[in-house]
Amino acid sequence: MKKILLTLLGMMMLHTIHSQTVVPVDVVQASNNGFCTIKNTTIDIGSINDLFDSNASTLCRSANINPFECTLIFTAPVTFHSCSVLLAAGSNSWTLEVADSENELTGKWGSYQKLYSDRVTDDNQLDSVSLNSVSVKVIKLTAQRLTGDNYVHLFSWNLYAYSTQNAIMINQPFPDTTWVGATFKPIVTLSSIFSSTPFPLDSSKLSFSSSNTDIISIVNGIIVNPVAPGTASITANYEGLTAQRSLTVIADKFKNDLDVCYIKRLPEIPFVENSKDPGREGWPALGQEITWRAYSKNWSPDTLRNVAYQWLWNGELLHSGEIPFIPPYSYIPVDFDTTWSFDRKELTFVIDPANTYPELSERNNKLAIFTDALSIHFYVEDMTYRYFHDHQANLKVGTNSWEDWAQILQIQRWNHMFANAIYPETPNGVLDRVRLDSIYIVPNGALPLNGGLPTNHPDMNDKLCDLQWGFTTEGVTGTAYRNDTTATDANMFFYEGSLIHELGHARYLIDTYGLDLNDGYNHDKIKIMDNGQYIGGTDWMPFNAWDNVHYSLEHGLMSSNYTVVDRYSTMALNHIFQHRALCGNYNSPCNIGSYLNDIPNENRLTVIDQYGKIVPGATVSIYQAEPYSEWYGKTFDNTPELVFTTDAKGQTLLGHCPFSSTGSIIHGYGFSNAWQL
Repeated sequence: MKKILLTLLGMMMLHTIHSQTVVPVDVVQASNNGFCTIKNTTIDIGSINDLFDSNASTLCRSANINPFECTLIFTAPVTFHSCSVLLAAGSNSWTLEVADSENELTGKWGSYQKLYSDRVTDDNQLDSVSLNSVSVKVIKLTAQRLTGDNYVHLFSWNLYAYSTQNAIMINQPFPDTTWVGATFKPIVTLSSIFSSTPFPLDSSKLSFSSSNTDIISIVNGIIVNPVAPGTASITANYEGLTAQRSLTVIADKFKNDLDVCYIKRLPEIPFVENSKDPGREGWPALGQEITWRAYSKNWSPDTLRNVAYQWLWNGELLHSGEIPFIPPYSYIPVDFDTTWSFDRKELTFVIDPANTYPELSERNNKLAIFTDALSIHFYVEDMTYRYFHDHQANLKVGTNSWEDWAQILQIQRWNHMFANAIYPETPNGVLDRVRLDSIYIVPNGALPLNGGLPTNHPDMNDKLCDLQWGFTTEGVTGTAYRNDTTATDANMFFYEGSLIHELGHARYLIDTYGLDLNDGYNHDKIKIMDNGQYIGGTDWMPFNAWDNVHYSLEHGLMSSNYTVVDRYSTMALNHIFQHRALCGNYNSPCNIGSYLNDIPNENRLTVIDQYGKIVPGATVSIYQAEPYSEWYGKTFDNTPELVFTTDAKGQTLLGHCPFSSTGSIIHGYGFSNAWQL
């Protein structure tokens, strides 16, 4: 009841001042529009968006970090008049600081103000405060838990502001790096900071200025003209509103970049649906003639001539030659013919091995693949493809294109994770490797090509690969790829761990976090009782955190850590080593989690006490899960489906599948009858 009343209190904050509507600042929408950057402490439950949804039942929890900090950095000043904060799990305090820049906030100088300091709140108490009108660009909340552990529980943080605040934005894609002479006209939109719908903009009232006209000049007030190497800021001006972007100009000689994009195997062979022998069907026949075709790209505006190349076989020179010419901005194929073997070889293609041409990057002049690797097809919409070439170099890790991001930062990383998945049962790690066999650049909005979802199923008719994924414009029009300078795993423009996770599903892996066991609210998931008391939260089944009573042992790629392949998933992948796709090469195929039902015909349970002694004559009650409306939902009533008694050895036989009356494990939306001890 308390949370319901608090939600109503939050709703009552919508009111009118001076004939202008005051509403909660829509931080999420402002972020999606590019008007706000959110920086926050790491979260382990919920997401940062849950903090701003005005919903007192959605939790955002810090990952054992106390205090929790969240900083909002707006591109234009936001005027707000009041604030509310809802914290839980005991006594807490919160502090609110503001400034017009991050530097002033951090250094506590200039425009810096501390509006509220260490306000103490009780558990689940909505703390609402009014204040004089404040107009700032940077707002920071610090929340500290004063009792219990260091997991800070936050349900909401709302700022209340006028809904009519407008701003302009220099839209993506806008190059952070460009060449001398590469003129362009930036795209600018006008909208409310808190709305996704832009307003009409009178282009005659729009103009641009440069912070340094020796580096970037402005032609006719609207054309950006890079004239010399260096960095300058471009400012858009529209009826008193401004927006600014930084632009780095580099010299002409760095226009050149040769890029080995992918290596394709020919002939292409479709996987055989429901094959009885996927380790051989769908592969070339032993000794069959095949062709490896390397696709390289010339990113230069000039034709490059007599470009040398090499093929390497396990690091040894196999063949060398010259490409007579490569047209500007064009792919060029180079073939190598051989015969098929299932033995793994490392095949490498190198372009311009002597570094004859001055280039932006040398790292992308070489690409190595494993000949027996599973094949991947990526489909990418044109705006995203172009954005990556405009921005990848800013990471300064030797990547300069969408192909480089896919090959160097994703596929190579995944193969390293496979090799490093060393466990007692898998001394050689994951046995399979993957390779990017084809990249298809399609028009904006074209995905999916044949039904399904644009990401999961870019082309449902594509049976020539083992895994596929689609990349729409959403990543570049939204915030996913906006950070083009930070080379860390938290930045999807550097490493998109969630992509590798989803491709794990396409290879039939399940979400191992779905093997957790949660009690739910008011024991609505575990209704089992002992002496009239629900067992959830007792010594028999204590809470770990929130309503969780048991975590899966697996915390890797298919759970919460996208940088390693967990032990369970590694064993599952090795179960289908060198198998082509079987009944779908997308997320999710019909055989997802099929290994869950590789269960012995008979299972034996041995009961021992806390001293390690067997317990004969013990009653063993088996409670089978029932459906619950959520992902991997499960609920248990108070009536056991099976009851056994241990024998003189403290043992009892449970049969083939004691988890289900149907004899099979289910793991999906609305029902999972499995959890992992």
